[in-house]
Amino acid sequence: MSVRDDDRRMPAPRSDGEGFAEPLAAGPEPVGAADAGRGGIARRRRRTVVLGVLVLIAVAGVSWWAGRATTTTTKLARAAAPPKAPVLTAPVVLKRLGTTVQAGGKLVAADTETIDVGSITVPNAESIVTADVVHVGETIGDGTVIAQVAGRPVFAFAGGTPMYRSLQYGDSGADVTELQQDLAALGYSIIDTSGTYGLSTSAALSALYRNAGYAPPPSAPIPGVRRKPPQAIMEPQAEIVFLAKLPATVAASKEPLGKAIGSPAVTLTYGSVVVNATLTVAQGYLIEPGDHATVSVGSGRPLAGAVRYVKRSVQSPKASATIAVRGIAAGAHVGSRVTVSIDAQSSSVPTLAVPIGALYANGNGNPYVILAGHGSQHLAVNVGQAVGGYVPIVNPPTQLLPGTKLVLDSSQASNGGFGGP
Repeated sequence: MSVRDDDRRMPAPRSDGEGFAEPLAAGPEPVGAADAGRGGIARRRRRTVVLGVLVLIAVAGVSWWAGRATTTTTKLARAAAPPKAPVLTAPVVLKRLGTTVQAGGKLVAADTETIDVGSITVPNAESIVTADVVHVGETIGDGTVIAQVAGRPVFAFAGGTPMYRSLQYGDSGADVTELQQDLAALGYSIIDTSGTYGLSTSAALSALYRNAGYAPPPSAPIPGVRRKPPQAIMEPQAEIVFLAKLPATVAASKEPLGKAIGSPAVTLTYGSVVVNATLTVAQGYLIEPGDHATVSVGSGRPLAGAVRYVKRSVQSPKASATIAVRGIAAGAHVGSRVTVSIDAQSSSVPTLAVPIGALYANGNGNPYVILAGHGSQHLAVNVGQAVGGYVPIVNPPTQLLPGTKLVLDSSQASNGGFGGP
């Protein structure tokens, strides 16, 4: 059959009378075509579901990543923030309270005396120091040679009357009495009338010279004796000095070997040596008479001492203290510079005390401390005078024991207040 024949045999479309043509009915669907259509729809639906699940997974992943990024940024911000400041604490202590005052000073003597050596007349000689016989720190007693000038000795004796003249046989006076008493104290026999220069006094002087290693002064016949007159030495005025007190300590000497002797030739000290210490006004108000002190003199052994007197005034820029020293170091003498350490306001027994920084005052001025680790509990206390950075606690409460931690900065306490107990 040809195409045309088929076309002629196909029925014409019907009209509904209103100009619309009714489509021709389709022929019967081939077998298996419906099943094939339903399978394609199912496959499309599965692809849609899978695609939706993938989209949901992708959205969830993006959300997780965004959330992770946000958390990490927050952590970084927290890590970059400064750490919370710790609460500063300090323990209650049981100790002897005291502070050490360091100062400079100078060795001086409670009593001093200077010695001048007169001109010694020796034929064809000058008054030149010919031997180094005294040394700083040496003790001077009765009959000690304190100088040698032009080969002649100068003896020291105790006496209140100065050696104002040369002595010869028959002289009398207070100077002769002093000389006789000193010679007798050294063990020499004196049988002359007290205060009168006689043969036994002359004999004692001769023995003194020889025992010291010197020739006695020239002697002269006794006036009025014609037959074999006995001899009595004439004691030169320049070879004896009388000192107010003996024994004494050599503090300084101006006896340069080979040169003319200086004036004063020797400076002596009596009794205990003291230290004049120079202090600041604040140091002056820290120490009191009786405080123990240690005096360092050069490289010598430190000396023990005690504060004898304190001079201080708020109107004065300086204060001073006099310190009595027990003993004197070898080689130390008046004028030596020293270092002084004074144990100021030292308690005799251990005392419960808190650092000054752990003490606070409430609105009424009453002192209190803050216990650390107990909710910043405020505890009222009675205190004494601060010494060396610590404040003693008077009649301490039972909560305060050695080692108890106290808050040093109340602004860091948990309640953050200064309200007080």
